[in-house]
Amino acid sequence: LQEFSPPLVLVGGWVPYLYQKVLWKHVALQPLATADIDFALREVNYPKGLTIAQKLMNQNYGERHVELGKSIPYVPLVQAHGVSIEIEFIVDTQASLDMIRKVVGQEIKINQIQNVNILLSSTCSLQVESIPVWVPTPEVLVFHKLLTFTSRMPEKRFKDLYYAYYVLFFSPEQDKIDSKVSQLIRTLPEGTVVRKNIDDYFGDPTDRGPLGIVPHAQASHMPLSSLEIREDACERFRALLPPR
Repeated sequence: LQEFSPPLVLVGGWVPYLYQKVLWKHVALQPLATADIDFALREVNYPKGLTIAQKLMNQNYGERHVELGKSIPYVPLVQAHGVSIEIEFIVDTQASLDMIRKVVGQEIKINQIQNVNILLSSTCSLQVESIPVWVPTPEVLVFHKLLTFTSRMPEKRFKDLYYAYYVLFFSPEQDKIDSKVSQLIRTLPEGTVVRKNIDDYFGDPTDRGPLGIVPHAQASHMPLSSLEIREDACERFRALLPPR
């Protein structure tokens, strides 16, 4: 799907993995794996040609039908190591579905989600086996995770916080990312929600934010004890808050 980039941007749990493998290079510890592949689409005029649905059909991708007895819409499936992985396509709630469907096709399910445009506001290209893959910049990913994690299902809520913590912990440019996230909190209207979320979840190391991160951090073998993770996570997230 590289001809649909850069308007097609990889988002979700695969992004920290690509940071670790490609952007940072010298970070040894991989983040926790995620099953689904999520792509966000910009609302732009795409060149005419085959739609994403037609391209995937030509490559014999599988399908998970959303409604029983109906062939469309469906979620594309790719096989990897004997496992079916879903490919999700998301757009902002303000995006024109008519324009997006011209490139995705009528057959594939498209999810409209609030604040997707924030993920698309600052992106970078990573070379993955000589193929350019566009992803959000680290500061935008952290900001977005801190903005949206409270709206996620409980089992995904703290995993999102873990991914934000992973980026803050391992980035070789920690001070730069901290400063940029702090600037986003200060300047974007959504920054007030991020500030409230940090205050509500990271009041101290015993709060639900640090406690929720611990199982995921330990599962990925981060080199800290439970107490150290809680203290470090609380300190890192609170350090993002700009002065009032």
